[in-house]
Parts: sequence; C-alpha cells; structure tokens
Amino acid sequence: MHSERLRRIIEAGPCKIDMEQEVLGVADGTINSENTIQQVFAHMAECDSCRYLYEDYFATHDNDGNLLEEGEREETVELGMKLEPGSIVPLAADFMVEGQQAAVLSGEAVSMAEYRVPAGDDTVNVKVYPGDDTVSIHLSTPGDGDRVTLISAGSMETATVEKGIARFENVVPGRVLLVINMRHFVTVKIEK
Repeated sequence: MHSERLRRIIEAGPCKIDMEQEVLGVADGTINSENTIQQVFAHMAECDSCRYLYEDYFATHDNDGNLLEEGEREETVELGMKLEPGSIVPLAADFMVEGQQAAVLSGEAVSMAEYRVPAGDDTVNVKVYPGDDTVSIHLSTPGDGDRVTLISAGSMETATVEKGIARFENVVPGRVLLVINMRHFVTVKIEK
C-alpha cells in the first residue's frame, strides 16, 4: 500500500456511526437492496473511513469474494491536475494518452486532459474539461449500461453509461472518487 494512501486511511479514523458492516455487505453482495446501497454510497460521500474500507475490499477480493494474492490486487488509479480558469495543468503523465504527456513535462495548460486507465480486464477513458471554478468529467467504458458513481466531499452522483459515456458536470475541485460498476476505482485529484 502506498504511504500517501496509508496516511489518508489513518487520518480518516474510524466511522463515527458504525456503518462498516453495511459497507462490507454492499461490497460483498450480501446486501443488495437498492435503497440500502444508495444509503451506503451517500454515507461514503461523508465518511472517508468507510470509502477506504469499500475500496480496499475490492483491492483484496476477486469477483467471487475470494482473497487475492498480493500480485493480483488492483490498485486504485489516481489522476492529478490543477484547475486554472478555462484550462487544466496535468500534474503526472501516468495514464495520459499519447500526445498529452508533453504537457506534464512542460507544465503547460491544456483545454482537456485525457487518460486511459485500467479497470479490471478493460480500459476506461477519462476526459476532464475545465470550467472557471468546476470541471466536467466524462468517463467512457466498453459497454452501455455500466454504472458510474462519483463521490466527492459531501456529495454523491450516479450516472449510467449511454452511447459509451457517463457525464458528470460542475464537479467541484478536490478529491473525487469514480466507482465503476461498484467495483473499479479511479481517483481524480483536482487542485485549484
């Protein structure tokens, strides 16, 4: 586990309302009530501890709930950028599409940052478009009907992939977690 992630987990502390069992029940599929799932995701928007618990379940278990070996685990992808009025400055070249990696090396702003990231056996494309104070995030997956949940400080929004894209508009800078089909994770860190 990366030291920065470990530090954030420790700083999060325990859940203040003891929702860990419900979070793990949603993660392992024993809780499948849509109402309860929505309550758990809404809670994770407020509770870093439970969000990390949910992420870690999928980092350590396969689709059948079996514990994965160390080398088989899927890490949460983190994308970093800085928002400037009308443009974005990418902070790392990891997962950026060809042609945009030079912007990272030069520190130049771009009108759209595009990334190609692993999600299980597939790859998803993440495009971030700047506004003055917010961004739009468009996530493309291989299949229509995929469900993507955006969790940020105090808010949660779910979108279904239609015509290949799930769209989130007016996303406030900060740490944003995208959860793809309740199993794969992409963190977008937007500085201002």
